[in-house]
Formats: sequence, C-alpha cells, structure tokens
Amino acid sequence: MATLGGRGRHAQTLLPAGRAVGMGLLVLFLFARFRDAFGLPFLNDDYVFLDHVARKNFANLWGFTHLAFHWWRPWSREFHYWWLQRAFGPVEWPFHLASVVLSGGVLAAYWALARRLAGAPAAAVAVAGVVTLPGWGLLLLWSAGAQDLWMLLLSLLSLFAWCTGRPGWATLAYAAALASKETAAPLPLLFLAHDTWVTRRPWQESVLRMAPALLVGLAWAFAHPLVLGRLWGETSAALPPSPAAVPPWTALLRSALSVVSLDLWPAPDGGWRAVWWDAVRGAFLVVAFLELLARPDARPTDILGGTRAARLRGVLPVAFAWWMLGTVPLLLPGLGWHAYYAHFAALGAWLGIGRLLARQSGFAMLFLGALAVIGAGRAATLSDDWGEAAYQRRAGAFVADIKQNLMFAHPSLPPHSRLWFVRLPNNVGFLAGDGPAVRVWYRDPTLKGGYYSAYVPRAANEPSGPDLFFRMDEVGKFLEVKRGAVDDTTSLALTAAADSAERQVNPRWQTDRLSLATALAGGRDWRAAAAEFRRLAIAYPDSSSYAFDAASAFMQAGDTNTAYQWFREAARRPGAPPELIQAVQGVVPEQVLKPKPKRAKAGVRRSRESSSPRRR
Repeated sequence: MATLGGRGRHAQTLLPAGRAVGMGLLVLFLFARFRDAFGLPFLNDDYVFLDHVARKNFANLWGFTHLAFHWWRPWSREFHYWWLQRAFGPVEWPFHLASVVLSGGVLAAYWALARRLAGAPAAAVAVAGVVTLPGWGLLLLWSAGAQDLWMLLLSLLSLFAWCTGRPGWATLAYAAALASKETAAPLPLLFLAHDTWVTRRPWQESVLRMAPALLVGLAWAFAHPLVLGRLWGETSAALPPSPAAVPPWTALLRSALSVVSLDLWPAPDGGWRAVWWDAVRGAFLVVAFLELLARPDARPTDILGGTRAARLRGVLPVAFAWWMLGTVPLLLPGLGWHAYYAHFAALGAWLGIGRLLARQSGFAMLFLGALAVIGAGRAATLSDDWGEAAYQRRAGAFVADIKQNLMFAHPSLPPHSRLWFVRLPNNVGFLAGDGPAVRVWYRDPTLKGGYYSAYVPRAANEPSGPDLFFRMDEVGKFLEVKRGAVDDTTSLALTAAADSAERQVNPRWQTDRLSLATALAGGRDWRAAAAEFRRLAIAYPDSSSYAFDAASAFMQAGDTNTAYQWFREAARRPGAPPELIQAVQGVVPEQVLKPKPKRAKAGVRRSRESSSPRRR
C-alpha cells in the first residue's frame, strides 16, 4: 500500500516553515475546541497557588517546607504562578495563554522525538492521535494544568536529548521535569529502554550514562516530602485516599481506553447536533495535518534503522515500555482516576500506533478523523469528575457568577473582613482552605473566607472586622444574609417589622435565618445565635422550637434572665411537645414557671417576662 498521503518514496520532508504551519493546525485544533478557556476564571487550587506565592521572593520558591498540599513542584507551580502574577497580576488570560503555548511546545517536542524514532509518517500519525486525547480538556481549561504541561514538555525534551546522545542535557531536563510533577520519576527507565531496543548498547554502558540522572532522581526522592523525605521531614502521614479511587485493574483498562477517548462513553450534552461543527472542524484539521506532514523522511540516519522490520522491532517495545511506565503510577492504591493522569502513558501508546499505521494511509485518516469526532462529543459529556472538560466549564460558570455577584454587592471590603458561604453548588472549585479566592479577587491579604460550617467567632487577639454571610439557592440566586445586632433589645418591634417586610420579598427568609443561626451556634457564638433564634421565634409565634432554641442560646451566653423568659415562652406556646415542656421544667426553677398573679393594688402588674421569682 502507498505511504500515508500517497507520496512517492523519495518525497522530501517539508521545509521548517511548512512544518510550522502543520503544527499550527494542531494548536488551532486545541484552541478551537477549548478556546472558551479564556473566559473561565481561576478555579480551586489556582487560588491556593496564587495566594501562596503572592508575597514570596524568588529565593523562597524552591524550598521543601510550607508547601501547598505537601507537593514539591517549584518549577511548574511556584515559579509558574509567581512570574505570571508578577508580570500581569492575578488575571486569568495570561495563564490560559501560557497553557496554549506549552501545549504547542508539547506537540512539537513529541513530533520531533517520534520522527527521530519512527520516521515522519509514523510521527504524523502519532501526534495527530495525541491531539485527540481527552486529557487536553483539563490541561487547557484549568490554569493548574500547567503543572502537567511542564512535566510533559520537559520529559519529552529529556528523552529527545537522550536519543540524540546528549546525556547531560537529558539529566538537566529530567531534573526540571521532576520539579514540575512526580510522574516524571520513571523517565530513566525509558532511557534504558531506548538503549536496549534502539541503539543496542550494553546495559553496563547504559547504566554508566544514566548515572547522573539516577543520582538526580535519588536526591529528589530523599528530598520530596511525600516520597522518602517523609522519613525526616514534617510530613509523616500518608495522603488520604482519593474519593475517585479505582481498583488497579480499572485504572489499567481506562488507561488503555483513554488512548482512543473511550474511557468515558461520549454522550454530549444537547446531543451530537450540539457539537457537530466542532466534530467536523476537528476531523478536517487532523486530516489536513496528516496530508501536510506525513511525508517520508529524506534522512534515514535520523530514524531508527533502515528497514521497516528493523523500525518495528525497535519502536514497538519502546512504545509499550513507555505506556507501561506512564501507567504504573496510576495503579497506586488510593489514587483517583482522571483521564489527564494517563496523558503521558498515551504518548507512548500513540508512538506504537503511529508506527503501525504509517503505511495505512486511508485507514489512518479515517481512524483519526473518527477520533476527532469522538473527542468533540467527549469534551461536551457531562461528568462529576473534575478532570473532565464539561466539569471545568460548569465550575467556571458558577465561580464567575459568584465573583460577579460578590463584587457587585461589595466592590471593596474593609481590611480583615471574613466572608462565609452556604448552599454553594458542590465541588465548583471556589473555596479551599481559608478562602484564598477572596484574597485574590480583592487583592487584600487580610481577608478570609469559608463555609458556614467552619464559622468561629474571632479570637480576642484577632484584628476586628466585619463578618459577612452569603448563600446561593438552587436556581443560582446569590444573596447576602445580613446578621442582626447582637445586643439590640430596645428595638425588637422595629426589627420584627423589618423582618416581616423582608419575608414578603424573600421566600427563603426562614431558611436563611435558620442556617445563619445554626452556623453561629455551631461556632459557639452564643450571643449572636441567640439574637437570630429570637428573631425566628418572634416571626413565628406558633413555633415552640424556635423559642426553646433562643432560650438555650441565651443560657449558653450567660444571660439567665432572658433565657428563663424564652423557656417559659416555649413551654406555653400551643403545640409544644411534652418532651419540650419536660425539658423546660428540668431547667427552669419551679417558681419561675408559675403564672404571675396580680398585685394587691389595682392597675399595677408585674411584667409577664420578669425573671425574678415571687416571694412566698
């Protein structure tokens, strides 16, 4: 069968400008499919990293202590976020642009490596297949995907340097890859695989050439807080298992299926009609790339061997070893499954597929065009997995809405403000830790944020500042729940009137106030909780439970007189259950519970809510 593209055996490789145009087609493929990344905000870990490096200098980026999540990734994380934030501020578009540039670098480096190992036609098939992988969704839509992009790029450069006889440069790139992500650790084994099946070096010579890289890997392992560094560092406990953890055999199967984007069955939201243009456009760009770049190489010394049999014997074992080494980290117990985790392994698989399909021109174009279509559906398939493109888009829409509503209501905040949130959509990547997102948005290092469940009153030595409370309902409506004055007992009638008016416009008023009161009580801020429960008890005069909760909170706050008043009120309200009445009788003195008789003098009455017992 004719060579891919139907060109003659003596066809020349394209000029560098032509190769650049061809690679541009693949970058255009990724940009067209994930261009909405430039409209997405930072998500989840992005805010942690931005806040983590905001006040660091260059020298402080490289240490092994005070790390975010205990992972040591100074190049792809600390330095990447540090210099982009220094240059542009905490603005999203430069980070997304950097991810696009890194993606182009990964594709170019992979194409150069595959071309050297297996020839131009095989390299063209391989890189065209790689561009359809599902992992690109997270790598391009989430700014933190730069960690993996840096690891992929530096690992490929290290492999290329090794294949071209530059072990020193290979070691340097390997060190930088380790400083980007831990999954680069097995790279020296790929050096050995190359020497074993490609250059046929004796293993003793290979080990000697690998010695600097092995020393770098050993030093990294002993220094990393989550590898051997735990033996002497401050991180002694293992990380908790991921909620997305799967059995090893499942990870192995999904790693294989992800090569052809079938580890998750494509079912685009809105049906295939919603993605038809992306599918057709993607298929066209992939086929055009193959037509442009899949020409036989005119320099046989740049490829492995001179005959097809020799190339197959060398490339296929290396490709399989590459896929296995990339998959092994996914088999660790407790590690969750996400498609982008298998991205590095898929590079090896596509090297072998490219070699097998190098001479199957018609089938290769049909196969890769179909994968481009499948990828379009996969990128729009709804999923609860945060590693999927659809999840990132959904989370980005929610976070953008929260930011817009919050900054519209409060264009600026006083220093040391604390913001508390409830009823946010699950796992949208907004709050992490003590709310670094609000510090990034307002560019104020004194701000803090968290969920209602994490609320605690300020400590005596903490700087004073306002506490603001917000909720989002099922339809995405964002509202501030304003806390009432704690010690305001002289204007209860005015407060009740204002609450009545607010209830008319906010059908969730009762739920909002109860959530706030419960959060305050959970944080043991008893005075504030008592004030909120009292508002509920006044607003709902038939509720004995609200009156009892108000009394309990006042008792915890040390205001016994007011607590007795509300205990008595809870017991007298219609429908008060027997167990509540019994509980009140066990707390309140008997003389306080007795009805207050009239005084001897007409017209003079003792206050119904007086907490002082009458003398006998």
